[in-house]
Amino acid sequence: GARARVAAAADAEVEADKAAAAAAAAKLAAETKGKDREAAREGEVKAKAAAKAASVAAAAEAKATADATAETEKAKAAKAAEANTTAAQKATAAAEKEKAAAAAKAGKASADAAAKAAKDAAAADKAKTTEQVKAEKEGEAKKAVAQKEAAASKAAAE
Repeated sequence: GARARVAAAADAEVEADKAAAAAAAAKLAAETKGKDREAAREGEVKAKAAAKAASVAAAAEAKATADATAETEKAKAAKAAEANTTAAQKATAAAEKEKAAAAAKAGKASADAAAKAAKDAAAADKAKTTEQVKAEKEGEAKKAVAQKEAAASKAAAE
């Protein structure tokens, strides 16, 4: 993994430092012995270059690891945001469903009330009609009685 790569880069840096130390020791020995100073200098240059390369590699590795971690975090955040959005949509849908159910209930209640009112009105009409018929019958009966009485009195007068 990334951690292993960083550790490997650190190890490479340590090795380069060791090589530099060894080169310095070799240079010292060469100078002390008066042997091929050029070779010692070349070795030191090579060791320095190796140390620099190892350091650059370690820095690149660390950056790559940091980038990868950032990407992972970004992806995690995006997933969480998506989950939140989905949850919000579900909640909205549920609320809409409840609203619709409440509206349907209210509609039914109002329809029921209207039906009852119509029924009551029809019953009232029927009752009124019955009363009217009764009154008319009574009126006719009274009229007949009055006519009979009038005829009787007429007959009596004659």
